[in-house]
Amino acid sequence: YNDMFSPKAALWLAKEAVRQNKPVIYNMQCVPSFMERCGTSMQEIEEMMGLCTVFVSGREGYMEMTGETDCRKAMKILQEKYHIKDGVICTTGGDGAIWLKEEEIQVPAYGIKAVDTTGAGDSFLGGLIYAYFYEKREKKEALDFANATAAIKCMQEGPRSRASVEQVQKFRDSVKREL
Repeated sequence: YNDMFSPKAALWLAKEAVRQNKPVIYNMQCVPSFMERCGTSMQEIEEMMGLCTVFVSGREGYMEMTGETDCRKAMKILQEKYHIKDGVICTTGGDGAIWLKEEEIQVPAYGIKAVDTTGAGDSFLGGLIYAYFYEKREKKEALDFANATAAIKCMQEGPRSRASVEQVQKFRDSVKREL
């Protein structure tokens, strides 16, 4: 997992992971123009795009990478350009998340009263990595688990989530929604 805020280290680690046949998750937390001001070049971003197993960004990242305002079209452009092994994910805040490879999977966010959204993205990614890569759940199930993980974080004050896997599953069970 990396966010390219130390591009040389991130690229070195990604290359090692690829060499060892391990997944690489690239989370573009900030738009490329901001990342360039922080020392990460577009060339380095594109190199990581070619190495990653899953690419995750919000709408703004997709828009800036492609010039396309429709996140679904932008996702398709990036997937076709970089052929990311397991596809691209767009986090859409209160609308949930979208995963695209050959098909598009959209999973809605949980309707909660947010107390503090700080750390929700990191919680989402932790849930996604756990559900998809560790438990080997299908994409739709993994997105829902990630959305639940982020929702639990948003109901807590502070930047850190304190939810166990069992608590996330109990929360999901209490909502009972169709996937």
